[in-house]
Amino acid sequence: MQIEIMQDEKPILTVPWQPAATLQLQKDAKGLVIGGQLGLRNVKPGVYDLRVSVKDPKMKHPIQINVLFGIKN
Repeated sequence: MQIEIMQDEKPILTVPWQPAATLQLQKDAKGLVIGGQLGLRNVKPGVYDLRVSVKDPKMKHPIQINVLFGIKN
């Protein structure tokens, strides 16, 4: 999986590809619960896009989910 913080389609922060198991908090028959923290101390106020990409070695393209969020002063 890979995590990116984007603003205006430009990457502000990119966490390199890593196995999802490194951020695994819980696992059951339905899937994994993933968690962690990102340091955003130097990020200016504004609207950002959190992009999480997940892929399996058998997949040609990753699955992505994007969530908008904002940072205020």
